[in-house]
Amino acid sequence: MASTSVIMVGNAIGAGEQELAYSYGRKILKLSFIVSAVISIIIIALNPYIGMIFKMPITVVFTLITVQEIYKFISCAKRFKSKKWINNLIKLEGVVE
Repeated sequence: MASTSVIMVGNAIGAGEQELAYSYGRKILKLSFIVSAVISIIIIALNPYIGMIFKMPITVVFTLITVQEIYKFISCAKRFKSKKWINNLIKLEGVVE
């Protein structure tokens, strides 16, 4: 999912379409939230087996995973809303085409 996101957003930025890149970013952010929720449900459903793998209580494993996902979502959302991530790295400043 990350590779696809980079390609879609990067192509839009490279084409000079910052608003399209932002739109793609919004959709990808929402999709990643949904995927995280689905994975959390799967983890809960498989809790007897996951605890055996990590040799820890499922509540500890689930809490650690959830805290990580929440942190990533909050830090990503702040950066995303600032639009500072939209940078055209191939555009040459001051060069006349």
